[in-house]
This record gives sequence, C-alpha cells and structure tokens, in this order.
Amino acid sequence: MTPAAFLAWEEEQDGRWEFDGAAAVPRPGGTVVQALIAANLVALLVTTLAGTRWAGFGGTLRIAGGGCVRYPDAFVAARSLNPRATVVHDPIVVFEVLDRQTAATDLVGKIRAYEASPSLRHFVMLEQDRIGAAVFARERGGWRGRLFGRGDTLFFPAIGVRLKLAAVYAGLELPVPPGEVDRSGRRCRISVIVRLLREAIEGVQTFLHGGFEMARPAAARKSAAQARNRQPVEAPEEPPEEVAEELPAVAPFVVALDVGYSNLKLLAGARGSTPTAILLPAGSGPTTALQEPSRRGRGKEGLEVLVDGTAWAAGVEPSWLQNWERELHPYYPTTAGYRALVYAALLAAGPERIDTLVTGLPVNQWQDLAQREALRILLAGIHKVTPARSVEVAEVQVLAQPAGAYFGFAASEPEVAEEARVLVVDAGFFSVDWALFDEGALRGANSGTSTAAVSLVLETAAGLIKRDHGGRIEPNDLERALRTGRESLLLFSRPVKLAPYLDEAAKQTAPVAVTAIRQSLRGERREVDVVLLAGGGAETYAEATRAVFPRARVVVPEQPVLANVRGFWLRANEPAT
Repeated sequence: MTPAAFLAWEEEQDGRWEFDGAAAVPRPGGTVVQALIAANLVALLVTTLAGTRWAGFGGTLRIAGGGCVRYPDAFVAARSLNPRATVVHDPIVVFEVLDRQTAATDLVGKIRAYEASPSLRHFVMLEQDRIGAAVFARERGGWRGRLFGRGDTLFFPAIGVRLKLAAVYAGLELPVPPGEVDRSGRRCRISVIVRLLREAIEGVQTFLHGGFEMARPAAARKSAAQARNRQPVEAPEEPPEEVAEELPAVAPFVVALDVGYSNLKLLAGARGSTPTAILLPAGSGPTTALQEPSRRGRGKEGLEVLVDGTAWAAGVEPSWLQNWERELHPYYPTTAGYRALVYAALLAAGPERIDTLVTGLPVNQWQDLAQREALRILLAGIHKVTPARSVEVAEVQVLAQPAGAYFGFAASEPEVAEEARVLVVDAGFFSVDWALFDEGALRGANSGTSTAAVSLVLETAAGLIKRDHGGRIEPNDLERALRTGRESLLLFSRPVKLAPYLDEAAKQTAPVAVTAIRQSLRGERREVDVVLLAGGGAETYAEATRAVFPRARVVVPEQPVLANVRGFWLRANEPAT
C-alpha cells in the first residue's frame, strides 16, 4: 500500500492506525503520564506561540513525510494551514513522549524517518518516569543531539521559543533518581537515552549536556561496533565514570553585535574570556557592485557572504560600491544589506555555533514588540553564510541600543548608576537614540530617536565646503575620513581641512537632536544627573549637550563607537538563570 493509498484508507478507520514504510500497524496507546505531558506541551505551545506565524497541535492530528504517517504527541507547524486539513506535511518541531518498550524505535528509527521531512528543524523526545529530554536539531551534515535534565530550558531557534523543561512536567510528581543532578552539576542521567546512546550515536552525531560532551564520535562508533560483535547485554544506566571525567567542559561561545549604518562592531569569544574585537565599515552590496579589483586595492573587498543565493560583499566602504545606495530607513534590519552584515559578523566570529548573541535596535524600534521579535527570529537558527559554511545561533537577545552603553557605565561606576538618573545619548550615523535610566530602570516614555544624526552633520559639512571651495566632497568620503582619522581631503588638487567644516556643521545640526531629547524630559521633576554620550558621533554632540544640560555631568567613554557593543558583551556574559 502506498502512502497516498493509505491516507485514503485510514480516513475510513477513524485514525486507529499508523503507517510506517510499507505496512500499516495499530496506533499505539499511551499512559496517563504521557497524556498529561502532552497536554502540558500543547498548552505551553499555544500560549507561547500566540501572535506568531506558528501554531501548536496535539496528537489527534497526523503528520506525513518521508513515506511515513505518524501521530506525534505534539508538534508545531505554520498557522496558515488549511483548517479542514487532516494531514500536515511540513511540521517544523515534533515532540514524542518515550515509552520504555518503544524507546529504541523512538530514538533511532523515528529520527531517521523524521529526517526525511525537509521542513523539520527540531525533534524532541521526552521521558515519562523522570524529567529528561533529548533535543535533536537539523544541521549541515546531519542531526545534532543534546541532552537536558531538571532545571534546563529548551530553546528552538527555528520558531524563536523557549520552554522550561520543568513546565512540561508540571503537575506530575516524578521522583529524582539517585545520581541525577540539575544543570549546575556535571552529570545528568537520562535513563533511556543514555542506555541507548552507543547505538544511536551513529545516526545523530555527538550528544551534549550543557557544555559537557557525553560521547566522542570516534569512541561511540567503536563502542557500537563492539556491541554488534558480542552477545546482547543490558547496557549500564549511565556512562562509565572515567569517560565523563576525561571530557573537558566547553565554555559557551558568545557574541555581542552592533550593526550600525556606518560601522559594524563585534565582540566575540568564549564566555568569561577576553573577546576579540572587530570593527568594519558598514557598507554591503552585491559583489557585482564592487569597483574593478585593479581600482579597489588590497583589502577593499571585505567579506563575501551568501544572501538568498546571491554573493554579497559586506564590511566594505560604501563608496567602493558602484551604482548601489545603502538603505537608510527605520526598516533597515529587514533588508538584505543588514543580513549581509550579520552574516559577515557570524563568519568573522569564527565558530560554527554561537550559544548567545546579544544585539540592539534603535529605541523607537525596540519599543515595538513585533519588531524586536522579528529581529530575534531572523537572527536565531542556522544561517548558510557561504556556500561551504553554516553558523548556528542558539539564543538571541535584543536590547534597546543605548542600553549597551549604560551597562558599560554601570559596570565602571556601579554606585553612581544605582542612584543616578543617567541619560544615554547614542549618536549614530542615521539616528540619534536616547534612553533615560532611573536608578537602573529604563524609562520608556523618556526615550526616543531622532534622525538629526551624523549623516546630517556630514551632509551639512559637504554643503559648507561647496560654499567656500566651489566643489563638493561627498559625505561618504567625509565619513571614511572620520573613520580613518584623516584631517584633510583633496578638492581640485588642494587639501581641504575638515575640522572647521565638521565643527560648524555640528553647531548647526546637533542642537536639533539635543533639544528634542530635552523636550522628551519636560515632564520630569528630577534633573538628569549624568549624560552618557556613545556612538561614533559622541564628540560631535558634546558641546550641544553641555549647553542644553548645563547641570549634568557629561561623560564620553573611551572609544565611544564601541560603547554599546561593550555593554552587549557584558550582558552576554551574565550567568544563565
């Protein structure tokens, strides 16, 4: 019987059968515990996915793929399904509650069946007799399995959802078996999964729990081969002690990312380490828009990444892109140019898995929950950054852009930050963001964004130069001169000193943004204690800020262009809760 023929026949059987390969078999029953776990799962999924494009479903609806029709305990698929459909062909996450009698099939057979479904990104197996789970994620080259125990949180980048494992087992009084510890310990005994680990490892690669490798691929293949050559015996409940002790802990890899309109800023490294800092121009465009190599010069090509199947150059000076204008608008994070810069950052960071990525949005965009969630979902998951390389981002945190600078200030002056009202002004290329922190709490009503930013200063300076010299130096050239520290540029074969024109332009334009900031605080009874200037244009706004906030202490941190990303790094290194 073919899958299509079975689906027609099964309609008449009222869902009492399950099809696997070429045979129809009775659909297995379940226990009360299994039903309660499944009910908890569906309730959590319905609540967590509300308002998104995804929906959670229970075990009464079947899924088809890879020549199989199955009834998982719960699964996630697109909300836009035909409401009259009885079969779902493109699930993205599937949950199965293990039964001891069918665990071997669930662990090995179902993984290999589900991997034939191209839409599936995560497959989860849950235990009945204790709090434990194995989560498999589709990666380049196969599936990667991770073990989780009591106290852990499951994260599914494909749908942007976190589920506390304890919540899945809410209402069930399950014993804590001897030897099982929470995520703060070094061992987590998952009864069924560990017992079958050696046989399963051939199909699913290495298992990890937290940062600890549970079996090496070579050792697992050797163990499986040895097992086939001897009489079957009951496998031990947990791996040998000496194996667990010889495998070192692997620190999570974290990235702080600030994608600006002028600069791409990145701090990357193992949690708790001294990070690698990367600062690149924020130009990006199709490689076909780059000038001819003979005119570019060495090191002008940037990084080449893949965006929707097209080769892009990212991290280049915008002026090196011909007939290509960068997009300067509030929806910049949704553009291909933004994604190209993100992919360049993921490529430059180094590893193929990033455990935590922290980034930011302009305040007015961050205040929109939909835009925050859209960016978080965009950045999480597996990204094919080049034809031969993919990078997985497990967790994404999106902060208000100026919050990064505040975290850095609070780390350097904790006593002041704890009591003071700190106004952070982030002077970027396209926008000036500000955020008020009152004793550490963000005051959303006193935060905002202005477009009277550095780009306006450069445009004004270019006009002033044309007024005096009869010709125009393009804002992109002024921007590059600021980035590289050049004091003058040639115009009609004569050097033009830039500082006087930039200073005059700042005096004309900076007060517009600073006055708007002051207006947003007009209802406040308490004065601002500290004004913290961050971003590449921090110095440009210093004079206007001192004039508008004469009683406040104005602080410009060292290397203000990196102020936000340094704070994002501090946030990324906070202990997991």
